[in-house]
Amino acid sequence: MTTMTEEYTMEEVARHKTTKDLWVAICGNVYHVPEKFLDDHPGGRDVIADMAGKDATVEWTDVKHSNVARRLMKPFFKGHVTGYSLPAEDTTDPAYVWPEQKLWEKNKAAARGGSQTVYFFLAVLVVVVAFFANDLQKLLGF
Repeated sequence: MTTMTEEYTMEEVARHKTTKDLWVAICGNVYHVPEKFLDDHPGGRDVIADMAGKDATVEWTDVKHSNVARRLMKPFFKGHVTGYSLPAEDTTDPAYVWPEQKLWEKNKAAARGGSQTVYFFLAVLVVVVAFFANDLQKLLGF
């Protein structure tokens, strides 16, 4: 049994811009954020209130929200933005890894790979020094 998801235009989202009736679009999804959550939001109520009735995709992705934050959003999901190109995956699923998260993790992994290269060359240097240490001791008269 499939569930039909509502679709909303950005004009419809824009009509919901008060703290008592706040909608926000993120990555093509529409969320109805309850007023109580504004006070519970770790970044403060103004962060969300300033984006009321708007597409907050850039602001959301810039913060690199955790999977916990994604799970907290799930009950607020209202539908999709009409005409927004959705990925094949279910972006309302807390297990879904958003494209910007994949990029961030890829960059993080690449940065770790760079430090691993440095460690590798340090290890090679230690082995070379240890190999020639005996000869160096004889040469220096130790």
